[in-house]
Amino acid sequence: MNEPGYRVTDARGRSVAQIAEDFRTVLNAAWVDHDNFKPMEQATALKIVKSMKPVMDPRLVVFVYHHDRAIAMYISLPELNEIFRYVNGDLNWWGKLKFLWHKRTGTVKNMTGIVFGVAKEYQGKGFEGVLIVYAEKHIVEKKLYRDTVLTWIGDFNPKMIRVCQNLGAENYRTLATYRYLFDRNKPFERHPVIGVEQPKEAGAG
Repeated sequence: MNEPGYRVTDARGRSVAQIAEDFRTVLNAAWVDHDNFKPMEQATALKIVKSMKPVMDPRLVVFVYHHDRAIAMYISLPELNEIFRYVNGDLNWWGKLKFLWHKRTGTVKNMTGIVFGVAKEYQGKGFEGVLIVYAEKHIVEKKLYRDTVLTWIGDFNPKMIRVCQNLGAENYRTLATYRYLFDRNKPFERHPVIGVEQPKEAGAG
């Protein structure tokens, strides 16, 4: 990336606290339009990153920065099921040694996308593409992993669906969420489409 003041890099050499703060910064700025979203607190972000640290590959944790502020991120984890089959579900000391061996010797060929986001004020300005190009150059071309699976992208998030389509992604599986209304007189409402202003109720405002 050649624009002055901007840089894109992975998480190698960064501490858990630094990764957690960058993760929280982007999440809070990118998910602000999601229905019922509550900003993530520092302690929560730190707890999440600490839980991921033992299985994290820092090469798959990518941030875009504007000066020193994280504005976009793409975080993936190795597909651990490809290792667990060698451990047989037993994480005793021998199982842990086998886990670490396979984690570090390239056994895992696939990765799972955990989160992909761009701060609201930077959306639609090409930073989604910056993350994709970086992953292509530094992950795909170096053959670190073969495929990635991006999950939990709802049909109410058309921006992210378009990003996946531009990646050349194929539909791997379709998941459905069901809701049961105990008050049978209450009308069913779908999750609002992100980024589309919802009509005000009659008499509101």
